[in-house]
Amino acid sequence: MPSIDAEAVLRELAALLADVEPGRTGGPGSLPADARWSELGLDSATAVELLARVEERFDVVIPEEDALHLTTPGALARFVARQARS
Repeated sequence: MPSIDAEAVLRELAALLADVEPGRTGGPGSLPADARWSELGLDSATAVELLARVEERFDVVIPEEDALHLTTPGALARFVARQARS
């Protein structure tokens, strides 16, 4: 996969989240990087689905022990960007 930066991943996260939660409003760029997932109304089932789609979309593996520490969209985007480069 070509190199991708965290900002591009964050924009894609917004689209993936809209796919997982069709009623969610907002488009690319509407996902605040530093808001905790719980503040965004994400429950655990939705989080698992989102992570699965992120892994598929970016061809990365997010180990469970890492996923527990990715508490914001920005943290997830930075993690994915690092993994995609390696």
